[in-house]
Amino acid sequence: MKIAIMTQPLGKNYGGIMQAWALQQVLKRMGHEVVTIDRQRDQPSMPYKSARLIFRTGMNIIGKRKAPINFEKHLPTLLQHTTSFIDQYITMSEPLYSTQQLREHFDRENYDAVIVGSDQTWRPKYSPNIYNFFLDFLEDKEILRIAYASSFGVDEWEYTEEQTQRCAELAKKFNAISVREDSGVHLCKKYLGVDASHVLDPTLLLDKETYEKLLDQTQSNTEPAGLYRYLLDPSPESEYILNTYSQHLSAQAFSTQAEQDFYRWSTNDLSKYVMPSPKSWIEGFQRATAVATDSFHGSAFSIIFKKPFITIVNKERGASRFSSLLGALNLTDRLLSPYDEIKDLNTIDWPATEKRIDTQTAYSIDFLRNSIEHNNHNSIKVSIIVPVYNTEQYIEKCLTSITQQTHKNIEIIIVNDGSTDNSEKIIHACIKNDARAIYISQPNQGVSAARNTGLAEATGEYILFCDSDDYYPRNAVEKLVRKAVSEAAGIVIGNFFKKTKLGRKLIKVVAQESPQSFIESIVTGINHGGPCTKMFTKEILEGITFKHGIKFREDVLFLIDVLLKKPHLAYVEDAIYIYVKRKGSAANTIDVQALESSDLVSHLLKKTLEDIISDRAMKRMLAIDAYSIIVNSSGTLSKQQLSTYVRATKKTNWPIFKKIALLLANSKAYRLIQIYKNIKRRLDNLISY
Repeated sequence: MKIAIMTQPLGKNYGGIMQAWALQQVLKRMGHEVVTIDRQRDQPSMPYKSARLIFRTGMNIIGKRKAPINFEKHLPTLLQHTTSFIDQYITMSEPLYSTQQLREHFDRENYDAVIVGSDQTWRPKYSPNIYNFFLDFLEDKEILRIAYASSFGVDEWEYTEEQTQRCAELAKKFNAISVREDSGVHLCKKYLGVDASHVLDPTLLLDKETYEKLLDQTQSNTEPAGLYRYLLDPSPESEYILNTYSQHLSAQAFSTQAEQDFYRWSTNDLSKYVMPSPKSWIEGFQRATAVATDSFHGSAFSIIFKKPFITIVNKERGASRFSSLLGALNLTDRLLSPYDEIKDLNTIDWPATEKRIDTQTAYSIDFLRNSIEHNNHNSIKVSIIVPVYNTEQYIEKCLTSITQQTHKNIEIIIVNDGSTDNSEKIIHACIKNDARAIYISQPNQGVSAARNTGLAEATGEYILFCDSDDYYPRNAVEKLVRKAVSEAAGIVIGNFFKKTKLGRKLIKVVAQESPQSFIESIVTGINHGGPCTKMFTKEILEGITFKHGIKFREDVLFLIDVLLKKPHLAYVEDAIYIYVKRKGSAANTIDVQALESSDLVSHLLKKTLEDIISDRAMKRMLAIDAYSIIVNSSGTLSKQQLSTYVRATKKTNWPIFKKIALLLANSKAYRLIQIYKNIKRRLDNLISY
């Protein structure tokens, strides 16, 4: 699967960088394609920048500010090593600075799933946009939504009433939710109204050896270096504890942090604020004889590298993070408050600790794997039926779009209906190494017969039809299956693109309350009546076939037969099919047989639907058919036939120019050809049939 990860902006915090790297590693080992979304804070407006400049200048003048006025300009220099690590080891999206840019990125990339986490992604005060981290930008998109080890940071609720209400609505759209702290389970239930599992931070899912492989062994120093100091918020209290621990161990303290914290500016020497690489940070744990830290990830890496450690409570950043992790591992005696005595520290029982970690790691990985695999329903088999007749220019793209679907459990049934071009050769080249493909060749009998042949061969739980000149988006089948299963639907209906020489247009399905109302929406031209934008259960198609010998609206008859069984309908908001409108296709060619079929279809529909839909709706359907026949026949109608179909249009309230256009469309006069083409383009945009 193609998975997006939503986490806090990376670069200024080693723990944040390493949890992002670790989660990618875990997902890649499961065989997924992973991208971490680079959601930055919204870019400040010019009025804000101006006000900030005035404020900073004033603070500098009165001596209350030591950092440069244009501090942001120096960030690329200060973060050069962390940025280099991210560029080399973490697959990132382009920087995204707004909800709209997020929405456009996800529309373009077609992710199959998005995972929110880890770190404090659900803490409003740290978030670039808290609603984005509850996936508001996805709206009603059919995409797998998972929270993995997302953290509120604290055990108290920090959301406003408005944020609580909106985030609770969004949380209920998630397929699975897990949090990093046990207090987060309670907060999810009480304030968001959702159940959550308690899992490990991603960094703890990997072993020490995995992190050591990141280090350049030819340059790294493996000599023990004493007490490793990693403090995010140094204070007199934390310094006292650190010095006491150093004396207790008789070990000299060392650090791999920047000499100066750029949030506490004290000198204009930029080199003192440059953050070393995350590799240096990891090497510090490798070389340490013990660790003193006020950081969650400092504690986590002490455990990973099995180093004796103390964790100094950092209430400002959230104390529950420490108590949750250390409590689960029976290491709460390592958690110290200001001026606590450390002489009574117990020796860490590493075998027992490792056993607890292994148990929780297995649970956490199972949660992640099951959340992805159980929700993508890849065990469900889908049969895709592709009738082919002389589509050598299109069949390769069609079959490639099917073989590359993210839902892999498919059966591709290709029925070559007597093609006389190179279609057969291209088909064999496309499917020669794909065991899921079934190839059938038969004499030309028409698309209905070819589809029926495919139906007779199909063994999948669900059935799809794809015309050989059309194609699918990459994750179409997965989205349809997910919707079908989640709503126990007999038919799943999706939007589609209609592609012409002028571009492509999104055709949206208009959801109906019942199968009967959907029938009327087809008859009146509100919804498309073809089978290719719909997925059917095999059970609902039992006993139904396409009417053989009918070349016009045979798909409408088929769909109405299915709808008369009153299946449950479900709808996918995304486009799941690309219909290529081309000259010469069956849908756009009218001949004598098609004209005869039109009369037969009208008779059959009248007989079948007279007690189901209104007379007005039936008249509108006949008018739309008349329009379609006249426009697509382009001069092949007799005067009597033309008169019949034009009379049908009088039963509509169409403007006079449309009715005149129908007459012009059938004219044989050469001088009217351009008028016909221009009017036809306009009509195609005005009427969907």
